[in-house]
Amino acid sequence: MKFDYTEHKICGHFLSVLINDDPTGLSDEDLEQFELWYDMTHTPSSHYEVMGEEGHFAFCEVCDLMGDVYTVRQYFPARTLEAFIKTLEI
Repeated sequence: MKFDYTEHKICGHFLSVLINDDPTGLSDEDLEQFELWYDMTHTPSSHYEVMGEEGHFAFCEVCDLMGDVYTVRQYFPARTLEAFIKTLEI
């Protein structure tokens, strides 16, 4: 099976809940922001990989604030051309 990926920029304090499903240390507001972002971006059969060991100062996609951001790849099964065409058929 082939996989495609998209890259996301996410603050380090969200990585635990993304990778390990562990929201420990997140405020209710942070958790709510994460859940909204996750619901909009997650696809079935996705898995995530943090790229590199150090973050950089940039905007976080989850909270829209500047912070220590990590690049996270979201992998998902690649869509074949045939499968894509089927979604266009009415």
